[in-house]
Amino acid sequence: MSGVARHAGVIHNVEFRQHDAVRQHVVVCGKPGLPRHRDECWYLMTDLPYTADTLTQLQSRRMCIGEWFRDKENRRYGWALRLTLIRRQSDATAWY
Repeated sequence: MSGVARHAGVIHNVEFRQHDAVRQHVVVCGKPGLPRHRDECWYLMTDLPYTADTLTQLQSRRMCIGEWFRDKENRRYGWALRLTLIRRQSDATAWY
């Protein structure tokens, strides 16, 4: 979400669960002006005391890292690097 105009806000000290409640902060983030079929909002629950902008940037970075791991492992939608026969760095240099 970095570089994209978004509206975000934090709702502080929200009690989560009826029994053994936990206090969390809820970040609500969305991008205005999207078509209805693309209109979406992020709801992030955290105990970190940062601003909404900082928390959405952290989540965006986390999603990029998660997608990279998915792509690295997935046979169908990714690189499936675990299936390569590269075991040493010298094996990979043949690709360049």
